[in-house]
Amino acid sequence: MKRLMLLFALALCAGRFCAQDIPQYCLENDSVNHYLNDFSYDTIPDLNVSYIIQYYNKDASFRSDWPKPVGLSWTAESGSESQYIELSEDESFSDAYVINIAPDSCQYDIYNLIPGRTYYYRVMSVKGDDAAQIAQGAFETTGFLRMLRADGTLNVRDMGGWKGLGGHSIRYGQLFRGARLKENGSSDAIVTEKGIAYLRDAGIRAELDLRSESNVPSGVSALAVKDENGKYDVDFKLVAKSVNARMLHFDANEANIVEIQWIINELKAGKPVYYHCSMGADRTGTLGFLLGALFGMSDGDLAKDYEITTFCSWYTGENSYDTPFARFRNYTGKWGSPDNNANTKEEYMFAPVIDKLKTMSGNTTQRKIYDFLKKGVTGSDGKAYKITEDDLDWLIDFMVDYKMVKKLTVKPNTSQSLTVGGQVQLTATYTPADATDSTVVFRSLNDAVATVTQDGLVTAVGAGSTYIYTSIDGLAKSTKITVTDTGTVVRDISNDDADDKMYNAAGQQIYAPAGFFIRGGRKYISK
Repeated sequence: MKRLMLLFALALCAGRFCAQDIPQYCLENDSVNHYLNDFSYDTIPDLNVSYIIQYYNKDASFRSDWPKPVGLSWTAESGSESQYIELSEDESFSDAYVINIAPDSCQYDIYNLIPGRTYYYRVMSVKGDDAAQIAQGAFETTGFLRMLRADGTLNVRDMGGWKGLGGHSIRYGQLFRGARLKENGSSDAIVTEKGIAYLRDAGIRAELDLRSESNVPSGVSALAVKDENGKYDVDFKLVAKSVNARMLHFDANEANIVEIQWIINELKAGKPVYYHCSMGADRTGTLGFLLGALFGMSDGDLAKDYEITTFCSWYTGENSYDTPFARFRNYTGKWGSPDNNANTKEEYMFAPVIDKLKTMSGNTTQRKIYDFLKKGVTGSDGKAYKITEDDLDWLIDFMVDYKMVKKLTVKPNTSQSLTVGGQVQLTATYTPADATDSTVVFRSLNDAVATVTQDGLVTAVGAGSTYIYTSIDGLAKSTKITVTDTGTVVRDISNDDADDKMYNAAGQQIYAPAGFFIRGGRKYISK
């Protein structure tokens, strides 16, 4: 056995786990994987179109809100008193996670791993005081959406993996969303001991409950364990929200501001957060939308993230699409049934959120939500609720590793009047100087009036007016350009063979911009 251990160590040192030898496992179940990869809503702007129904798996024996596990198998050693698996992202197993298993087991399914990682494992057999390795290997995880198995509850997923600002991936292991952990109106946990272990192993140390007060008689997280001082190790906060607090009302009161500020405080304290309502759909979806938008997720991905709740498995009878708990971005129904005063309930469509965003200040969805959270709202108590720029910037930098451009200045900053052929140089500066995005883009709305280079040099082309837009990282400034053609009056050109000198009516020499030439005292455009 010592020889086996030595061979294992030598294999590691020799690079035994080279890339071509490592198997890959997609953690996304097949239905979710196809939904995420077959199409993009970013290329389908019509919110009346939804494809989620084509991907939902109606097989009740298959939990389509769970990830795929990575299955390990080995030959158990005779006489083993116990076994355990050491799992690590480090070949040296310096940070190994230990999974205890039965002494006669020869296989184990590992759930809730993080996509895009390489894991190393070894199976250990224990006899008395000795532990010997009986299997070893490595594997890679693929996909990007990290759905979690949490027995007893449902619809649990990590916010990490989605593309945020600048194409940077949102950080895994910090923000989780899902359904309730305790029954409505009861202190009894519905999440099982196994489910609790899964969520604690994921690192969750704070729970944000979005249900109404009547549903939460106990202010203690189902995940909490008392430490040696009698203090619970999982923080808990209730931000009571009515079941009618649908997507449409994210700016109706201070709740979302309070929620995000609490999340920031917990993450700063090193405590990953699990946030949820009853089913993890609407109130949870609202908060998920705000956070995802703040991190820079595209509009299409925000829609997909909202719809993924459709893959959960509790049937509520709310919808008419013959699927459990459907959440389609084109859903137009109302919560409740006709005999449950449905007309007094609020619509929870996704489209109205997008319509509302169109009326808000900001050049992108990300900037709109950033500005909304910074500006805040007046609460029901008459107080102002808002989140400081410092806290918003910290959260974005922490979750996306991205520093936003905060201010864009363009000079000259007034309207410019030019004659045809005239030029003006625009200069853009921004703060902070170490912002992640340093690409300034200049664009003319009408190239027939004025063109602009990517260095900001504007050239007047023809009479009229247009705007030059200068943009960086979702911020933009516009400069009005007015062009007159008085500069096209030419003289002292005697024939078609004259040199290219041109003079305006005042006798001052002018120069034709690129693409222009003079023939017989007339200006022509080169095609």
